[in-house]
This record gives sequence, C-alpha cells and structure tokens, in this order.
Amino acid sequence: MPVLKLRRIDLTANNAAAQIVKLRDQFRIDGDIVSAASKKKTQAVFGEALPPVRAVERICNDVREKGLAAVLSYTELFDGVKLKPDQIRVKPAELAEAHANVGADFLEVIRQVRYNVVQFQSGLLQRDAVMPVPASTNCKCVIGR
Repeated sequence: MPVLKLRRIDLTANNAAAQIVKLRDQFRIDGDIVSAASKKKTQAVFGEALPPVRAVERICNDVREKGLAAVLSYTELFDGVKLKPDQIRVKPAELAEAHANVGADFLEVIRQVRYNVVQFQSGLLQRDAVMPVPASTNCKCVIGR
C-alpha cells in the first residue's frame, strides 16, 4: 500500500501564513502538483508533461472533436485497456449481477456518498457550499484488504 505523506503546518509558527499561501497556490486550477509517474505518463501520451488542467483540456477537446474514438484511445493510453465500442455501456444484466453480489453495508456507503455529493453540488448552485458532517456516523469505509 502506498505511503500517504501529509504536510503539517504549525499555525503558531512565524511563517504559517506563508506556508498556507504556498499550499493553496499548489491547488489552484493552474497548479502543478503532479507526481513523477503522472508527468511521465502525460509525456508519453501528449509528447510533453502537462499540468492537470491542460491535460484535461486536451482530452475534452479530443472527445468533443472525435467522440467515442477519443474515449477509447485515451482509455488504452492511460489505463492500458483496449475496449471495443460495445463494451462502454454496462449492460442491465451486469448491473443487476453486481448489485446482487455486493454487501448491504457497501451499498449504504455508496448511497451516502451520492447523497453528500448531490447536497454539496446543489449548494454550489445557490451559494457557497457547506457540508455538515455528523458527529457520529455508522459508515465504515475500507480501502483495500
């Protein structure tokens, strides 16, 4: 499992404000916080290492112009999976089988995630979004095994 490195900012330090500004700047839309592996991948796909916003713009433009062919091409380039057009849409029987084979706890987590996303995004339509988090929750999210 990969190691998660978190940056800690001591708010009592003399340079705390500068550290926060530096961190915030990294997450701007034009920020460049890409891993070495991601830079290598965009170099291979686009011929140059692109920041995320430029890579997304290129992909969106290609999909707009070339449609499904671009989606299939990028799926192969980024994910190493060669799909055929009839494999893009999940068949109703496949959805039903997946739903039947997953645990009730997992489905509840998915429902809660969907609800949270819808609430947050709906809040953005009218005002700044605020997402209250309950003090206690029954959700147990496990990643990996």
